[in-house]
Amino acid sequence: MRPDQLADEGAARVELIPAALRLLWMSVAFGVLTGGVSVMAGLGDHSLGVAGVGLSVLADVTGSAGLVVAALAAIEAVRTTPGSPWRSRHR
Repeated sequence: MRPDQLADEGAARVELIPAALRLLWMSVAFGVLTGGVSVMAGLGDHSLGVAGVGLSVLADVTGSAGLVVAALAAIEAVRTTPGSPWRSRHR
């Protein structure tokens, strides 16, 4: 693969970053909503199983939120790197 093809591929990947972040945020929002509803329904009906599933979903959301934080940190690192495709496109 030629170096100019690698640069084009990197630029194409940079364009996908905002879509990936939107999907991560939607995943976090959906998890908080469904987990919270499940916990509340379980506690309201005295169902340990339903509440436990809700807590499991909320624990999974913690991992998704960690991905959002890591992605934002990686984007910031790329933005500050001289010569990166992101920096040249998003000043």
